[in-house]
Amino acid sequence: MKKNRRKLIIVGLALIFVTVGTTYAWWTASQQVSQEIRMGNLNISATIRELNDPINYEPGLTAEQTGVIKNTGSIDAIIKIDNDAMVKFSGAADYEAVDPEVVKLSIKPNGGKGYWFSDSSNNTYVLLAPNQQAKILVETEFFGDKMGNEYMNADFKINGDLKATQVLDGAMLTEFGINGSQLTDYLASTSFSTATNSGETSEAMQYLQSLLKRGA
Repeated sequence: MKKNRRKLIIVGLALIFVTVGTTYAWWTASQQVSQEIRMGNLNISATIRELNDPINYEPGLTAEQTGVIKNTGSIDAIIKIDNDAMVKFSGAADYEAVDPEVVKLSIKPNGGKGYWFSDSSNNTYVLLAPNQQAKILVETEFFGDKMGNEYMNADFKINGDLKATQVLDGAMLTEFGINGSQLTDYLASTSFSTATNSGETSEAMQYLQSLLKRGA
């Protein structure tokens, strides 16, 4: 009887070990999902028509040129336009930055596509969708009351510095030092726009705000 009991105990222990060491399979399912994303690109181009006769200009006159700015990238771009004019005085070896109180460079809309904006410092911006092209009027004003005899026979390089970035608050704050709320419709105070008088938000501001909301 003792032998039989031992056998039963051993068999019982063996069954316990088998039970503990066994894993029971449950039904499972798995699925992997993926999405490929390709980044766009940001790029612009600009051309300005040369003056027919750029010699013998005088203080008090304004040089006018026409040109185009085009968004050659694949995403919307907002472009800031700065005065980067240079002057080389008679007898000087190199060009130097022009005093903005002496020479004022203005770039204004002259047809084409895009939306124009300005900020509280009177900086000018144009927003272009991919492949859109804005026609521009470039005015270089030489202030007669600021230009003494030292400007006789001086040579000027009329440069417009165009810098583009994404139409998102973060990008604009980093590159331009402003966000979208600091921009106003450039044409809002002109006869081209009736939105200001009617109290409505202009088409330009609506488009700007729709792009800014993407990064909210």
